[in-house]
Amino acid sequence: MNEEETVATGLKVSDRCDLCGAQAFVEVIMQSGTLLFCGHHSRKFQHTYVQQAVRVNDYTHLLQA
Repeated sequence: MNEEETVATGLKVSDRCDLCGAQAFVEVIMQSGTLLFCGHHSRKFQHTYVQQAVRVNDYTHLLQA
């Protein structure tokens, strides 16, 4: 396992939100590819991607205040 890989998620610390570059905590798997979102953008666009996603891996519960 890569040192950067987060055991609880499989995402890497270096995985970044496709929209803003913040650390990604949501992985949206579509038929055409994978999207990565930070917590903010995942909530903002959830109503859009859940209808088309093959799978959504949401790890926002791991965010620390």
